[in-house]
Amino acid sequence: MRARRHAEHFTDDERLLSTLELHDRPYSLWRRMGRKGEPDEKGFARMLERLADPALFLRFVELDGSTEGKNPEPVRWLDQELRRRGAL
Repeated sequence: MRARRHAEHFTDDERLLSTLELHDRPYSLWRRMGRKGEPDEKGFARMLERLADPALFLRFVELDGSTEGKNPEPVRWLDQELRRRGAL
């Protein structure tokens, strides 16, 4: 949310703003799935409803997740989930 609030000073493009706001959410959902053994369908659906551009969101999460030392599995999971739900 901090990134979104900062970016709101420079743009009103909801595609960018929702991407910045929610970019850490997939990792949280992925970790919760690992702990609970099942996906948080409602949480994923709420995130998806708020995304103005799922393709841009995925690209941003891929870029953020490409940092050395980060686990690529949450990004692969997000890609699969977005495709499974017809968002891409």
